[in-house]
Amino acid sequence: MEDCEVKRKELKMSFQRACVNCERCYGLAKYIIDEPKNKGSEDSKNNLLNSDLLYSARNEAMKALENIGGNELFADEATHGLDACVACDFSKPAIKLYIHENVSKKEKAE
Repeated sequence: MEDCEVKRKELKMSFQRACVNCERCYGLAKYIIDEPKNKGSEDSKNNLLNSDLLYSARNEAMKALENIGGNELFADEATHGLDACVACDFSKPAIKLYIHENVSKKEKAE
């Protein structure tokens, strides 16, 4: 029984990690979109750095969901979360919303 509880906590942490990185990606995207495009070389470097940080956050969110994908109980939710990330247009934190709307309900039902 303890192993099951440990696995459940690990899954919850992975979902939380996906949410945090999704929110991080969304925040960076909003910052990049809202910032006026600057023409100086230093500003261009900052834009590239911010873009790299955005994709790093997105990648970390996806990795967290991939860790969940091997679990039979939440494999579908992990797959749908990844689909939400891939289709994301940065207008909202897609993975976070998906997890809160679907995974939270499933956890409460169990």
